[in-house]
Amino acid sequence: MNALVSSTLLISSSAFTATAAEAIPLARMLPSPLVLNHSRGFGEWPDTISGNQTILFPVKPGVRDMRLKAVVSDLQSKNPLLTERQPEWGISLRQTDGEELRVSIRSGETDDNGLGTMQAVCATATTPDGRSLTIKAPGHLASSGNRNMATLARIRGEWRLTVAADKVCDLGALPIPEGFTADSVGLFAGQGSKIAIESITFTQEPVPEDLMSRWADPDSLDRHLTRSTDLIEGYWHVFDSTLENDLLRLGGDYMLAIVKDEGRYLIVYLGGAETNRGLWSPGMIKGELQPTAFGGIFDLTWIDACLRPMSHRLKAYTADSSTTLTLEFPYQQSMVRLRRVATCHRP
Repeated sequence: MNALVSSTLLISSSAFTATAAEAIPLARMLPSPLVLNHSRGFGEWPDTISGNQTILFPVKPGVRDMRLKAVVSDLQSKNPLLTERQPEWGISLRQTDGEELRVSIRSGETDDNGLGTMQAVCATATTPDGRSLTIKAPGHLASSGNRNMATLARIRGEWRLTVAADKVCDLGALPIPEGFTADSVGLFAGQGSKIAIESITFTQEPVPEDLMSRWADPDSLDRHLTRSTDLIEGYWHVFDSTLENDLLRLGGDYMLAIVKDEGRYLIVYLGGAETNRGLWSPGMIKGELQPTAFGGIFDLTWIDACLRPMSHRLKAYTADSSTTLTLEFPYQQSMVRLRRVATCHRP
C-alpha cells in the first residue's frame, strides 16, 4: 500500500461471538448487527475520522454474506473535477495477516465514448501489492458537509458497492482478487481527508454450521421424543398458512421437531426446504421458542430460508389441545400453523 495507517480502531470481536454451550436466546448464537449513530451512541468510537485513520469491525469466521452501510459527510471536499487533489476516503478490508485492500471513493468523470463525458462517482480498489483498478458510474457525490451513503455488500462471494447522494449510484462488482478473505472491514480517511460519520450499520449472515444442533442423528432424536411427556416436544409439520407473499415466503413444506433445551425450545429442521435447499440439512435450528409469563405463549425467533434470523415481535402460541402451534409474524402480516404428527415422515 502507498499509504500507511497511522491510527486504527478495531472493535472487540466479543460483540459477534457467543459460547456454543450457552442455552440463551438464539440471537446470541448468531452474528448480531452492529449499529452506531448519534441516537444509539458511538461509545468509544469516534464520529469523525481524519488523517490516515481507520476504524475496523471484525468479520465472524466463516461468515457467508455481509453488508457495511455508512452515512458520512466529507468535510474536506475539493473541486470534483480536480480529482488528483481530492482527499481520499472510503472502505477498508483487511486480512488476518494485516494486508489491506482499500476502496477509495471520489468524484470524477466518465470515460469519453465520443459523446463527451459526464460527472461520475469513481471507486478505486487498491490491492496490498499496490495494483489498482477504477470503476465509474454516472452520478455525483454530495458537496462538502452533506451526506453520502456508501454500502459494501458481499453476496455469494461477490463484493458490490453502491454510493448514494441524491440518488443511488450502483458501481457493481468490485475487482477484489480471488482468494482475498476479509478478516475485518471498516472506513478509512486518507491523508488530508476528514469525514464525519452519521451512522454505520454492519450486518453479517450466519452460515449453516452456526445453526447445527446436536439433534442431527434421527435415531437419537426419535428416542428422546418417544420418551418425552412434554406437550410441546414432538414432531411438527406445516399445516396451513396465511402469507403476505411480498413480505414473507415460507420457503418450504417444512418437517420440524421441537425439543426442550434448558428452559427454551429449539425448533429443529428435518426436511422439506424448497428455497435454498442446499443450505439446509437435518438437525439445523429453524427457530426457538422462549416461554413467557403467559402459559402457552412464546417469544419466537425464526430463521428464514436464507439463514437470516427474524425475531421482532414474533409470537407463537398453542391451542388448548397442544396439537397445533401458531407462529405469528405481525410485521409481515402473516401466520403459519404447525400440526403435531406422530412420527417424522422424512422427505
